Amino acid sequence: MVTQVTDRIPKESTIFAMMDKMRINADTSAKDLKGASVLLDSRGFSLIELLTVIAIVGIIMAIAVPAYNTWMVHNSVNSASSALFAKLKQARNMAVAQSRSVKLTFNTVSDSFVYDADTAGTCGACKNETVLLSQFSPKIQLTKTGGNSLTFSSQGTAASKTITLTNGGYSKVITVNILGRSYEN
Repeated sequence: MVTQVTDRIPKESTIFAMMDKMRINADTSAKDLKGASVLLDSRGFSLIELLTVIAIVGIIMAIAVPAYNTWMVHNSVNSASSALFAKLKQARNMAVAQSRSVKLTFNTVSDSFVYDADTAGTCGACKNETVLLSQFSPKIQLTKTGGNSLTFSSQGTAASKTITLTNGGYSKVITVNILGRSYEN
């Protein structure tokens, strides 16, 4: 019976053949202080490798930060412009739908506008909504032509007006024509 058990144990040459097929190296050349086997190239990063990675990250950051800042300025003006543009369209639609005047009042000091300013008191359920452009960026400036307010009549018409939103060197211009239609330049 003993001979049958030893016949089942693979021979040493068979083990090395299987290791070779599986591409396992039997490397025991490097020894740890405690006697365990360690590979020579598992000692961590060299100082040169670490400095190279830090230099590459620094170069990428030097390129990315100014581009990100420019994107933030453009995004803030575009968002504020979209909000103002939507309120202008909504005011015109509301004026026609409710057959009444709807007014937007602009404040260049606080860089804000009041939507649906019902000064005549003709709409009891109307509620004024103040939109601060500083919610998009504290550096956005509002400039306009022709008075502090824009009133849409019950037919949807309005006096021509140009509203400019500026942040740094980037600006968006919204024009309202005499028919009350708004468009961006």
